[in-house]
Amino acid sequence: MLITKLHKIGLTPTDIHNLEYLEDKEVLAHLPGGFCWLKKNVREDVVLYFETFADLLEEKLLRNIELPADLFNQKLLVINKKAANKEPILIETEL
Repeated sequence: MLITKLHKIGLTPTDIHNLEYLEDKEVLAHLPGGFCWLKKNVREDVVLYFETFADLLEEKLLRNIELPADLFNQKLLVINKKAANKEPILIETEL
């Protein structure tokens, strides 16, 4: 049942194998301390692997997101609540 669900979300048999045995070399290469082999029955290793895998997926996703070119040319209104007279003031600034 779990494997069927993993297939439905797009994981290949290789992906599932790598998740089970914590051995995707791309994930292992991105571990905070550098490449090392992890043990699938050590909770800390599993957590580290999945966190690193999630970070890697997020990086790949962010590389594919395109932002509008004029996004950073817009003006922003900021409320300054730390004004000397304790009254909020509006500050207009550019991003």
